[in-house]
Order: sequence, then C-alpha cells, then structure tokens
Amino acid sequence: MEKNFDVLFNREQYELNVCEQNIALFTKYIDDYEHLKTRLSTLADKTRHDIMIPIGGTKLAYMPGYIHHTNEILVLLGDNYFVEKSTKEATEFVERRLKFCREKLSDLERQKFMINEWQKTAANLQEENDQFVNITETCTEEEYQQWIRERNEKIQEKNKNKSNRKDAMSKEELNKIFAKYENEPIDDDKDQPFKSQIIERLVPESQPLDKQDTKSISTSQRPKSKFKASRSKNQ
Repeated sequence: MEKNFDVLFNREQYELNVCEQNIALFTKYIDDYEHLKTRLSTLADKTRHDIMIPIGGTKLAYMPGYIHHTNEILVLLGDNYFVEKSTKEATEFVERRLKFCREKLSDLERQKFMINEWQKTAANLQEENDQFVNITETCTEEEYQQWIRERNEKIQEKNKNKSNRKDAMSKEELNKIFAKYENEPIDDDKDQPFKSQIIERLVPESQPLDKQDTKSISTSQRPKSKFKASRSKNQ
C-alpha cells in the first residue's frame, strides 16, 4: 500500500512541476506582449527612430542604427509566414495574442489548484491508512479446495431451499384462488362479461290433442285433385 502511495505522490508532483513550468512560460509571454504593445503604441509617432542593433544575433556586441517606415510592421503568423500590417493592425493582433495567453494562464492556475487538492487528499488517505493493520491468513492448497467444496454445497442447498419455498408459495396461492371462487354464486356471471356463459334455448314440447276438440273430416270434404275430378265427371 505504501508503494502505491509513493507512485501516486510522484505522479502528482510531476504534474505539478509541469504545470508550474507552463505558468512561468505563459507569464513571460504576457510580459513580452505587454512591452511590445507599449512600443507599438509610440512607434508611429516619428518617421525615424535611432536604435542599437545586435551583431551576429547575440547580445554581446551592438552597432548604432535607425528604423524608418515606422508604420509598416512585419507580423509573424507562424511557420515562418509574415504579413505586413500597420501599427494599429499589429496592436490588435497583439491584443488577441494577449487574450489567448491570459485564458491559458487561467486554465493552468485552475489545474495547479486541483493538483494541490489531490495531494492533500492523498496525504489524508495515507494518514488514515497508517492507523490500520492488514491481516493476512495463509492456507494450503488442500484447505483452499475444501473451502471451495463447502462453499458450493452451501450455495446448492440455498438454491434448493429457494425453489422449495417458491413451490410452496405457488401452491398456497392456488389454494387461495380456488377458495375465493369456490363459494361464488353462478348467477353473478351477469356482472362478469368475460366469463363463459351457457346459453340454453327452450324447445316447445309437442302437446297431445284432446279427443273432444278434434273434428272428424269426411272424405267428401277433402280436396280433390284435378285428375280425380275429371274422371268422376266423365263417369
């Protein structure tokens, strides 16, 4: 555990060092752009300025010189690309660079604050960890295998008890349902439209005729067919 804390502290300290270096770098950028902005604001006041020019690109030797065309500024866009601008346009370009550097510096300050908070939290965790003692128990391979077998048996027994309780509960629920509908009257089907109903149709029974009400019909009163009627006339 102490080794893990050491790795954590080293990583956080590295991040903090990088963050501080970037803060110093962007702070220098801001100071340089501020001096450049001040110089550009007074450069166009004269048409010629006397200056000292470094020799050989070093600061060991200088020679006198002058600047003319003071309203013509070459601005570096990046990747060795330059563009000619006036002092006013160059000042606006410098202000945009300053805005970017200030935003970046603000982000780095927040990052530094977060890293410091992480370091405090890690230190508190280490202090709390020092108050506890790790307890370790050793066992042989046979003891470990025996522990696995006992654990599997307990799990199987537990699952079996769960299934038995589930079956018992299901039987009890079925008995409750049957008891609920066992005592219900059959006539209550009118209020339950989803129950099946047996519809019976009454068929009228054939009733015997009374002998007194029956009338005898003679053969002479029976209707005759046309064929029989014609034969009787011919005879």
